[in-house]
Amino acid sequence: MPHAHDLPSFKVGLTETKAPSNPLGIKGCGEAGAIASPAAVINAITDAIGTEDLAMPATAQAVWSAAHAYATASCRVIQGDSDVQFHFPSSDNGSSGGGTAGA
Repeated sequence: MPHAHDLPSFKVGLTETKAPSNPLGIKGCGEAGAIASPAAVINAITDAIGTEDLAMPATAQAVWSAAHAYATASCRVIQGDSDVQFHFPSSDNGSSGGGTAGA
């Protein structure tokens, strides 16, 4: 098994090059770890509101509009004698949505 003394000697150097794109000369580091974040956030939002009809950026108005459009398109209203019932499609986990608004 080779040891450290079996290797040839070498000298480690450091070269600093400032980035010309900003006044401080700072370079970015670690952007590759942030690439998946926007996709993960959009997936979480679309899973929560039940529709994939949402484009980035996910502003509050865009999320509200997408959720409202989905709810309006997939809701059926049943009018009874004194109550109005809203029936929404059930989610993947088996729970049924629905609610009653009294008169």
